[in-house]
Amino acid sequence: MHSAALELARELVNLPQEAVDPLAVLSLNDGQRRILSGILEKDRARLGEEPDAMLAECCRRLETERLRRRDRELSRLIAEAEKGGDQAARNDLLREKQEISRRLKAGLT
Repeated sequence: MHSAALELARELVNLPQEAVDPLAVLSLNDGQRRILSGILEKDRARLGEEPDAMLAECCRRLETERLRRRDRELSRLIAEAEKGGDQAARNDLLREKQEISRRLKAGLT
């Protein structure tokens, strides 16, 4: 699990309940804020007030987003390797992209 995502999830779980807007307390970029806001609002009913379940779900979604960003980056790097004729780099990047695609499809982030 990505350590930054885990730390962020721990911060969310450990915020005091009286915090008016817990997301305002954290230093998040807009993308992180949208992800976490969605998790907290949509999943509160499903997960209840179980901090461990909320932490696990938050971490899973953050890791999924990280993998999606890396997948997009790999597409760009593969195109560059092909353009430059670097077959070894292209093959390595393709293997990584396939592994990320497999993890995303399986939901095993």
